[in-house]
Amino acid sequence: MKVTLKRGHKEFHIGESGLPLEIGRQSRGEDVSVLCTVQDHGNQFRIAIAEITVLSLPRHALRIEASQSGELVCVNLHSQSAFRVSHRSDPVMPGERVAFENQLIIALPEDFVVEINVVMTSRSGAGGDPSRTNEVAATTPFRTITRDELASSIDGGDFTMPLNPHASFARTFASDSNTERRQGAIDLVRQALAVVKKSAGSDEFFETAVHSVAKMIELDRAYVLIHEGGGAGVGGHWSVRASYLEKEQRRVPPANFGHRDGDSGDTAAASGPSSKHQVGMPDKDTAMPSGSRTLLQQVLKERQTIIYEPESYQHTVGSSIMLLDRAVAAPIFDDHGEVVGALYGDRTLGSAHADSPIDDLEAMLLEVMAGAVSAGMNRQRHEAIQNSMTQFFSPAITQRLLQNEDLLTGRDAEVSVLFCDIRGFSSISERVGPEKTIQWINDVFTKLSRCVVRTDGVLVNYIGDELVAMWGAPAEQPDHARRACEAACQMLQEIDPLRERWKAITPEKFGVGIGIHTGIARVGNTGSEVKFQYGPLGNTVNLASRVQNITKKFGITAIITEATRDALKAVVANESPASDCLEHLQTRRLATVRPLGITETVDLYQLQTGNDPTWQSMAQRYESALDLYHQSDLTGAARVLASLVHEHPDDTPSVVLLGRVVDAITSRSETINPVMEFKTK
Repeated sequence: MKVTLKRGHKEFHIGESGLPLEIGRQSRGEDVSVLCTVQDHGNQFRIAIAEITVLSLPRHALRIEASQSGELVCVNLHSQSAFRVSHRSDPVMPGERVAFENQLIIALPEDFVVEINVVMTSRSGAGGDPSRTNEVAATTPFRTITRDELASSIDGGDFTMPLNPHASFARTFASDSNTERRQGAIDLVRQALAVVKKSAGSDEFFETAVHSVAKMIELDRAYVLIHEGGGAGVGGHWSVRASYLEKEQRRVPPANFGHRDGDSGDTAAASGPSSKHQVGMPDKDTAMPSGSRTLLQQVLKERQTIIYEPESYQHTVGSSIMLLDRAVAAPIFDDHGEVVGALYGDRTLGSAHADSPIDDLEAMLLEVMAGAVSAGMNRQRHEAIQNSMTQFFSPAITQRLLQNEDLLTGRDAEVSVLFCDIRGFSSISERVGPEKTIQWINDVFTKLSRCVVRTDGVLVNYIGDELVAMWGAPAEQPDHARRACEAACQMLQEIDPLRERWKAITPEKFGVGIGIHTGIARVGNTGSEVKFQYGPLGNTVNLASRVQNITKKFGITAIITEATRDALKAVVANESPASDCLEHLQTRRLATVRPLGITETVDLYQLQTGNDPTWQSMAQRYESALDLYHQSDLTGAARVLASLVHEHPDDTPSVVLLGRVVDAITSRSETINPVMEFKTK
């Protein structure tokens, strides 16, 4: 039977399951990766449709089973919850059993809707469809088969021993006296495992799959075919990813898949993979013989393994489009349950292999190998995604994104954005040349970037001599302001070691300027379909950039906005104990400013590392002078600042504020404008 899950406007095709089937939320010990997949627990099948935190949905909500009389029944497993089904006006009460025939739609809490559709297996007879659907053992989480059906398939083939539904694989074959059969089963497992193993870092597993399946099932030809474009049964084309051709096979051209209808092609084949279809060199478009194209389109439509058994063995020998004799194809699924290809094989009339039908057991073996190919392709895809993500995200964030790729969807989020500019870059690069400059700046960016990664931030971009980073997205981080400030703290601690290591080419002691702002931004792919770049857009980003530039005006290394300071204080106040870095962070209010291109005014604070009582005293005296200035007490402000500058002549903020006080005194203005207006970036 087919199982479909809907939640709100989203629909998930889970696939096919056997009986009995239990449905509920995730149980303790179940991996989150098995959500919305069919799990075989031996005595029953199970689908966890929601995470363990969705408490309104029972862990054991309902079960679909067959009664003793053979009718299908839905059982409410919970002791308190009730739910509704499609063909009844009254709710299904706890413990109640409801019979149904071909379809059942069940409404559960949290907008979950489960749809059950009974699927009847069709087989060809005289005058019937030349293809037949085989419900064989599932090798992906999107379809399974009852043990009775599997036992029937095996008993109909060479296997004659009874299948114990509670026996393990090892015990089942250990009790069998047929050594050849036992060895065949072992070889199957080994070959399927080899396919998955070889998927790490290479495409060799495609060739291994076609070679293994051709030998196991005695096929004249075997192909891994990839379907590109179009939906199930509609449009698109097939390309050959790997192929195997038996050397005795002469009648069917080896490039048959590579020709368009009506082309002739070669007539000889070499043993092993076809040179025309080597891995990594798939055809852009393939035109299959009429029989195989129909079979493959049916695999797309039915999403199951299909056996083709011709009704007649009359062939037109001279035709350029040969009819198939016997063929079988199993779907290859991606990790979203979509059919992305097929493992195909056929036997031709007059070949060295026995002229016998492809039975259900052989189809099952092909599907096992198709499942191994699916696993290999999905593994490669996840590794590629993970490798791509590590360019932007820390390992912790990457892991969360692999579990939920929807986090990358564009949305509004509160974030903390950091801009870090390398001071002295232009003069150093002009003096030492491009080769040394690249070595130096790579080392600097590497050390600074690791500060971002260690605090689980996003490396948004490198713009010339500037690094841009963000916290708070794609994964939610309630303490994103703390993380941004901690990264800035670590960056400042890296500067002296970098100066020492590169003192031969940086005698003027290069430095950095860091600006941080916290606010709402639009986060998502800020790049393009050609080049992915995850990051923020909006006024929050512009303000963080302006704040970084303002560090030059005040002659200091790090400035944060009032929004960042408030968010930082809120987090640190709730932390016990505080991190070593934040425990020694100090701030002082610098000024109220209006940066270029920013409408509102912003209060800025210096971010200082260390626990220096002298600096703390200086900061308090500076802030008192700033308050006097804002209150238009110019004489009082000048008195404090004159003493401060005398004692700390290197404190640029005190010098800047004293200059503002002096300008106000000389202009004899009755009102003081407390806002510093910036006309340039």
